Amino acid sequence: DPWEDAIKGDNGDVIIKGGQQLTEWGLYVCLIILITTGVAQVKYINKGMELFGNSEVIPTHYVTFTLFSIVATSIFYQEFSVNSPIDLHFFLDGCVMTFVGVYL
Repeated sequence: DPWEDAIKGDNGDVIIKGGQQLTEWGLYVCLIILITTGVAQVKYINKGMELFGNSEVIPTHYVTFTLFSIVATSIFYQEFSVNSPIDLHFFLDGCVMTFVGVYL
C-alpha cells in the first residue's frame, strides 16, 4: 500500500494512524514556538532594515537561515557521522560557496 509507505519509515512510524494528533500537547508547543520565532524573525529583520540597507540585511538573513537549516537537518538526520573526510569537505565547500555567492 503506497499510503503505508508514505507514513512509515525504516525505523518505525512517522505518523501514528488514528492517534488523535490534535489532542497531543507537543503539537501545540511546536506551534507556539513556530509562531514566536516567526514573529521575532520579522521583528529583527525590520529592526535590521532600519539600521542598514536592504542589500545588507536580506543576504545576511538568507545566508544565516540557510546555514542553520542545513546544520539542523544534518544533525537530525545524522549526516555529520561521515565515513570519509571528503564528505565533510564537500559540505563545508558548499556552505562557503553559498556565502561567497551571496556576498558577490
